[in-house]
Amino acid sequence: MRTCFFGLGYEFDGGESPGVAINEHGVVVQVNKREAGWNLYARSGTIDQATVAWNDTGADRSSYTDGAEPQCAINNSGVIVEVHKREVGDKLYAMYGKINGTAIDWGESDDYDGDGKLPAVALNDGGRVVSVFQKNDDELRCRVGQVDADDEEIDWKDDPEDFATGVRPRVAMNNGNYVIAVWSASDEVSAMKYRVGVAGSTSVDWEDEEHDLHEWFGYQPAIALTNDNFVVVVYRPNSVDLNQLTGRLNTATKTIEWDHDGAALYYDDGENPAVAAAGSMAITIHKGQSLARLWYSTSIVTDRANWMRDRLPQLGSRTLRELYFPASHDSAMYTEGLSIIAKTQELTVLEQLENGIRYFDLRPQWDPGLGEFVIHHNNVNGPTLLMILSEIQAFCREHQD
Repeated sequence: MRTCFFGLGYEFDGGESPGVAINEHGVVVQVNKREAGWNLYARSGTIDQATVAWNDTGADRSSYTDGAEPQCAINNSGVIVEVHKREVGDKLYAMYGKINGTAIDWGESDDYDGDGKLPAVALNDGGRVVSVFQKNDDELRCRVGQVDADDEEIDWKDDPEDFATGVRPRVAMNNGNYVIAVWSASDEVSAMKYRVGVAGSTSVDWEDEEHDLHEWFGYQPAIALTNDNFVVVVYRPNSVDLNQLTGRLNTATKTIEWDHDGAALYYDDGENPAVAAAGSMAITIHKGQSLARLWYSTSIVTDRANWMRDRLPQLGSRTLRELYFPASHDSAMYTEGLSIIAKTQELTVLEQLENGIRYFDLRPQWDPGLGEFVIHHNNVNGPTLLMILSEIQAFCREHQD
């Protein structure tokens, strides 16, 4: 089962309202608004193992236009589509861009709707474009376009269509023209929704029913969708944390089948998260919790449960001293009801194994009351040792081939 996991981010610049895009060649494009004022900034970069080699940072960055609320998308040909809102008023603009070495060559900024805010955009290798945005009230709209590389612009089709009610929509699309839009029911922590459609040449054929994005509440969701229908969502479950969900788009039912029974995983603190994924890489960017600073985190998209088996040619001849294993601290202290000084993990040992952990810090002690060994931390008991060994046995049986 292919999945990804973002960890604590790297701080790389100042700004707010970040957007991010990535293609299968590992090329990254990032946009954001200046900390103060209306300048919009963009930079490109390339994935460098767990980090990004940014081409422009700090004082080297330059503004490509003025506005607010920028978002972007990139395809495998290096074509970029950027959308943003006007500095004052609710007119939306789109820009064509193209990767040129370490720079971005931008076209003109053209308006494509006169009554919207909080725009988002998706783009595929066929040059098809889907933008979603919020009308002045809580009506959510989408519009389809086509990249015109010769004129360096986007040819927008027909009029926008309403597809849902809510706030701050985000959108993703793949080369199969499958589209997923996500949004919140309100600006505060509330129900999050998604809807699946297929982008045609002039409009999106939306599935009749919208679905709950997650069984819990949250807000500011963002979504990425790869060409093999892998889905990653990031969102704020409260005013501090950032969580992630992964799953797969079922194209027959037009629903997302979530990993870990829909259990969300915490990965950092912050707000306004953006996410992108392509091929075997994913990236998320967010604004810091208290200051206008930008942070990013990357992840490989891979089958973590079988990472050692899938890499036997690279690992098989090495000794244990030559290997670095993903590990967890106080690995079995995950059960509900543990005090804050004792709980160290959100995932069970079985779930940690499925996510690639291979080195476990277990601290057993004899419990005379139970008459068996239990795992403990700070004199607080967790699960029994027998339970942990049973989970390890279950994983080995599941992956014995």
